[in-house]
Amino acid sequence: MGRVPRGPATAPLAYHPGLDSMPRRRFLPDSTMVIAYFAPRGGGLALDVGGAPHPAGSTTADALAWNADDEELVVRGHLAVPAAETPVSATLVLHERGGATYEVIAMLEAGPDRLGYTAAVPLTRAFVDDPLPRGTWAAHLVLGFAGMHRDLLVFAPADPVELHVRRRLVPVRVTTARAPEPLTISVGR
Repeated sequence: MGRVPRGPATAPLAYHPGLDSMPRRRFLPDSTMVIAYFAPRGGGLALDVGGAPHPAGSTTADALAWNADDEELVVRGHLAVPAAETPVSATLVLHERGGATYEVIAMLEAGPDRLGYTAAVPLTRAFVDDPLPRGTWAAHLVLGFAGMHRDLLVFAPADPVELHVRRRLVPVRVTTARAPEPLTISVGR
């Protein structure tokens, strides 16, 4: 029989199958929001205090494709998410180095043990929104769970995209990062 140490003992907190891994939101007495969850990579317990937006994990896009009919860059990927933890919404949020953001709604497709997402980023013309402006944009997938959001940094797939599109009759170069880098979309650079 092993010895039991005297005094305080510490143990790493990590996700184990069977534990509820849904994010939990609580408020401190001064109304500061605290969200506790198990991080997707490594499974360690993570705490977000104060609601400051920052990535709460990461995911790798499965593929990038050019949709010539709608002149959109399509980002596809999946997450290993149990059906009980399926988010209710997803948005691909692109952050530009100067602080600007650009958002597109991502379609979700739930499977028995994974969640697929597809987002189409307009590059030349758009009926509802303006096309993605010039600049270098970092991709984040924001998942919505009943009043909470989880921001995942998106990593680039193995095959990048490089193409030229026409904006007001002027050719504009569009490129994306290559794995294992975070996914960035450069327009006009």
